[in-house]
Amino acid sequence: MAAAPKSSQTAKNIVLALLALWSVVSLIIIVVWATSPDLKSSARCRVELNEITEKLEGAKVVYGKNKVALEEQLEEAREQRDVLRADLLVMGGRLNSALRVHQFSFELIPRCLWFLAEPSSLRGTPLSRDVLFVLLKESESLQESDRRTHDLMDCLLIRPSAFN
Repeated sequence: MAAAPKSSQTAKNIVLALLALWSVVSLIIIVVWATSPDLKSSARCRVELNEITEKLEGAKVVYGKNKVALEEQLEEAREQRDVLRADLLVMGGRLNSALRVHQFSFELIPRCLWFLAEPSSLRGTPLSRDVLFVLLKESESLQESDRRTHDLMDCLLIRPSAFN
């Protein structure tokens, strides 16, 4: 009979060990289950993935359209800049030719005044004060115009550097 209590003691220890192991495993399962996020079904995950993929594709389309529009605007701005540069060159040429005309006028007016004021060139014709006054006013007007032309030329020479 002594052997029987020993085997019952062993069986009792085995049962207690199994109950302790079961308790620990149950406790671990409860803690893991309580702290884990909600699990979704695979169908719901696929639906969300499709929605996100559609949004991404839409964003790519919008990005592409914006990129094309910005490139077109950039090209238009470059063309406009080139047109403005060409206009500046044309204006510079016109101002240069106007400057040459003014310089010619400045050379011509004093000669005309000298011719009118020279007694030998008049050959007895009285000098008209009105003619002399008009020529002097024209000379002053051309000098003022020439000063403005030079100012404008200076501006045109300074401005193209702003387009680079």
